[in-house]
Amino acid sequence: MAVVAKEIIMNGITKETFDSADKETQLRILFDYQHGTHENINKILELLQAHPGNCDDRFKKLENMKMKNTALSAIMGLIGGFSAMVAKLKLWG
Repeated sequence: MAVVAKEIIMNGITKETFDSADKETQLRILFDYQHGTHENINKILELLQAHPGNCDDRFKKLENMKMKNTALSAIMGLIGGFSAMVAKLKLWG
């Protein structure tokens, strides 16, 4: 089977268009992409900094759930061990 190369177009600029452009145009294109990437990263950072309490609340809930699960497992282990001892005494006396 033949592999078909997928043409990547970014903002209307293909690799061929970029390669055929002069150095000044290439530098401007690269700067525009770098600037756009930087703006996107800043937007993401602003969103993350705007909601720090949400993550803290979720982490606290997870930590509490872990403690509850551990306590429940310990209690159920004691009950299971006790019932196993009772069953052993009743069956094998």
